[in-house]
Amino acid sequence: MKYPLRNKSQQDFMIQAKINLIRHKKRWWKKRDEIGRKGMIGRLILRRIKNEDLPESIFGEKHEKKRSKLMLPEPQISDKELEV
Repeated sequence: MKYPLRNKSQQDFMIQAKINLIRHKKRWWKKRDEIGRKGMIGRLILRRIKNEDLPESIFGEKHEKKRSKLMLPEPQISDKELEV
């Protein structure tokens, strides 16, 4: 911010200060919008990459059939082997 000349009135100084403040706010909002756009683009790219790279099982498109009864696996050792 430039300092006012000594021959300028106080009112001119205040007007110039308000103009500088408005310019500063415009620059700040512009920079904020640019950062926001970059962030939004980055989020969209990450979302697309995730959707392309994840297997279908995560999305739940293929549902497994639920079993109504408890099913145990076949024993690995037979009864004959236990008797020996």
